[in-house]
Amino acid sequence: MESDTEEIAEFVKFEFGQNDLDVSEIEYSFATKFHKYLTIEREKVLQEAAAKKQIKNTKQLLSMAESNNFVSKNPIQKFRCGGDDTDVPPLELHQVLSCGKSKSPYSDSLKSEMLSFSNVLQALLFRMSTP
Repeated sequence: MESDTEEIAEFVKFEFGQNDLDVSEIEYSFATKFHKYLTIEREKVLQEAAAKKQIKNTKQLLSMAESNNFVSKNPIQKFRCGGDDTDVPPLELHQVLSCGKSKSPYSDSLKSEMLSFSNVLQALLFRMSTP
């Protein structure tokens, strides 16, 4: 968490013009501004996944502060970075059927592996069904 605290300190200096911030002064908007700073405004911006991890770690730090009665409530506990609800549309029937028709350099080896797996599966089922 060493780099986490460094990035929080960078943000506090950038956003508030201070070296430190009283934890009781942190509001929900802190998370929104921190995420924007990490992904857009910072000199070395972070990728989305790294920024989300940073926010997650900050939430954990504030939860620890709450557990130790430094704050009455974690102000960013309900913050979500977005993008978590990826809606992946199902494949159309023609797309599913085309998957089996495509020829790749691995298709012959995959077929032999699938057959050998099938043989193993049949042998196991046979063994289980015989006394």
